[in-house]
Amino acid sequence: MKKLLALCCAVLLAFGLAACGGIEDTGSPVGGTIKCDGVGLAGVSILVDGESMDTTDANGVYSIGDFTEEVTVTPVLEGYTFMPESLTVSFAREDADFTATAVEQPAQPVEPADKTRIPAPTDGSLYDDFENGISPDGKWYIVNKTWGGNPSFNGVNASNVNYTADGILVLSSKGMYWENSSERNTGAAIATKEALGPGKFEVAAKISPRLGMCSAIWTYYYQDGGNVNSEIDIEFPGTLNGRIGYDSVMNTNYTSESTNTHATVDLSEKGLGPQNDGKWHKYGIEWSVKDNYVRYYIDDVLTFESNSTISPYEAQLWIGVWLPNSWAGVPEYETSDMLIDWVAYTPYDETAEDGVIEANEEYLERSVASENSFPTEPITLDENAVEIVSNSDFSGIASAWTLSDDSDQRSGIIATDYTNSDRAYRLIADSSATQTIGAVYGGFEYTLSGSARVSGGQAEFAIEFLDETGAVIGEAQTFTVAEGDAFAEFSGSVTAPEGSVQMRLVLRSAGENAIALFDSISMHRVIDLG
Repeated sequence: MKKLLALCCAVLLAFGLAACGGIEDTGSPVGGTIKCDGVGLAGVSILVDGESMDTTDANGVYSIGDFTEEVTVTPVLEGYTFMPESLTVSFAREDADFTATAVEQPAQPVEPADKTRIPAPTDGSLYDDFENGISPDGKWYIVNKTWGGNPSFNGVNASNVNYTADGILVLSSKGMYWENSSERNTGAAIATKEALGPGKFEVAAKISPRLGMCSAIWTYYYQDGGNVNSEIDIEFPGTLNGRIGYDSVMNTNYTSESTNTHATVDLSEKGLGPQNDGKWHKYGIEWSVKDNYVRYYIDDVLTFESNSTISPYEAQLWIGVWLPNSWAGVPEYETSDMLIDWVAYTPYDETAEDGVIEANEEYLERSVASENSFPTEPITLDENAVEIVSNSDFSGIASAWTLSDDSDQRSGIIATDYTNSDRAYRLIADSSATQTIGAVYGGFEYTLSGSARVSGGQAEFAIEFLDETGAVIGEAQTFTVAEGDAFAEFSGSVTAPEGSVQMRLVLRSAGENAIALFDSISMHRVIDLG
């Protein structure tokens, strides 16, 4: 009888399985736990026969439901391996567990947002990258000094030397529109504490983009009243055909104040563009006493080689911005910065036997700032959003804007209580005011913004690009504001056409009864960071 019952049960079970077409659903889910170093691992994708079905929770637990046939369960998470790699599950179960092991990932280089930033050398030649700023205990003096014969130049001042948290040295110049009169027409400079012999000097820099100040990188040692003037200069701007600009560079080397070899180099002939393009560039000097040469470079392109007036004296390396006597133009701006990312120096194996003369240390520490003049905290600087309009909010020096001779002389900057800076530029009737910005070149792109309010006519903000003769190229790009009771904002972008060397900004009230108020006229260079 027992055998008969067992046989009947077996037949019924087989019949039931056949009728269901597969494995009986027991009602229990398939699941488990995934741990790494004994702790549940969250975020692991659970694949069932290659299809994602679940993700582990904060405790490393997953559940993928019931299955009536054999399936393969595989965990996947980038940066981990698993043991076992997968499990084949034939029936519902809750112990389909895995052990994860983190895979050590190679360090990935962090790509800077500004891809034009030049990587510092790794061959041992790096002299300073300013990652720790600049301090009295470091390799540099800050210079307090006046030179150049310009009575308007108030010297290079320690207060104009700063640094940023990401390792950029900031050498600022204060132009003729700087609000504090005691700081106007000042620059900034640093010099190495040690005298350096013949070798290769490299500086990654963004030169000051405005005319009026000279951005310079130079070696310098001076004694005997100028009879010894060991100096090798890279200076911007240059002058070609009577025009001052950043499409040329001056390369000069001296043995005395009166003896030098000089070249002003047209950069277009070297395949190089204007150097005030807002990008990082590498400036280099190679100096050999033994082989009698000085070579000058921009971005590894040789701009000039001199084989005469090669000084044998060791010298300090100087970097700075200063105000020459007219040949760099007029500093018609508030402030403009020269930025330094790093400095490298590779000494050559040249000694006294090769003619090298050691510098006298007593001449190295002249006109230097006191230790308490060094900056102690980094500043915040957006190097790619530099304001190029002087007195852009009309709260500063009024002469940054020139009222045209035929304008209503009641026009000018007035105090208000409804603008961003409590100041506005008022133009009455058909009047206009202008500001001219130099060293503008074809292809330079700018963004702009501003606001205006007008009654009895129309307010206009126009941008004109000028060629070498001062003639307007093409048509001005004009932004208009119609009559209304409130300030209306305008914005846009412009690109300098080929042949441009200057840009003129024009504020205009159009209409014999027009009264226009302008507020916060702003422009920035668009820098290609890629």
